[in-house]
Amino acid sequence: MLVVSLFGNGPNAILELLSRGLDCALYGVDGHGTDTCVNAPSSTLAYVLLSSLFNMLTLVVIARGSAAEVAVASTLVLPLTNIALCSTTIMGVHAHALLAKDVASLVLVVAGVVIFRGARSGQAPVVVGKKHT
Repeated sequence: MLVVSLFGNGPNAILELLSRGLDCALYGVDGHGTDTCVNAPSSTLAYVLLSSLFNMLTLVVIARGSAAEVAVASTLVLPLTNIALCSTTIMGVHAHALLAKDVASLVLVVAGVVIFRGARSGQAPVVVGKKHT
């Protein structure tokens, strides 16, 4: 329901956006004459490739590390994404202003990760599947 509320007009707005995206993919225009969809294929391909790379790297982290490290990395992604959205290099004219709360959230998350890693560094490694005798 959060996604529905983000679009303001509920399910109708979501269906409208899906319809415009389908028009863009099939016909090269969004049906409303407001977008020529020139960059749609390359943007979609870039998203799919980056998402696939991210998921493969997540599997590598799980295989070589632990699920806890994936959780820590995922925790860091959100504030870093928020800061990236403030960059005019990435977002251009659509960049948001970097607020003190954005920096504070990143500092808080990084401090939490450092504390978590420091607390875990003193523990013995856990071996799954072996019985202790």
